[in-house]
Amino acid sequence: MAEMKDVVAKLAELTEQGQVRWKTTVDKSAFAATFGKLSVLISAMDTRPLSDIASYRLSVLDEQGNEIDFATARWGPSVTGVKLPNLVPLYDSAKRTALGVDRRLEELLNEMNQVSNS
Repeated sequence: MAEMKDVVAKLAELTEQGQVRWKTTVDKSAFAATFGKLSVLISAMDTRPLSDIASYRLSVLDEQGNEIDFATARWGPSVTGVKLPNLVPLYDSAKRTALGVDRRLEELLNEMNQVSNS
């Protein structure tokens, strides 16, 4: 029987291998990927104003956009003695992929190199 922890682990593995096409959504803190008729949506939000703890949620959606299952985690720099939840690095990887962070940082470095060479 498949469980959400299995989905999170497989999604993290595929994302690290660059095999997931994460996309931005209208919510700037959420990213989505589609697999056949199902999709996943990962999001993060501050749990309280001025708090350093964020809440992460991975939802599995059916073809109509209905949530069929989910996983959540809370994490922040002030949380100590607890293993980093798998959703935190997965969210960071999804965000980097969807926003093209690596490509954009390379572009920035190239522009900065041109300035320093002139």
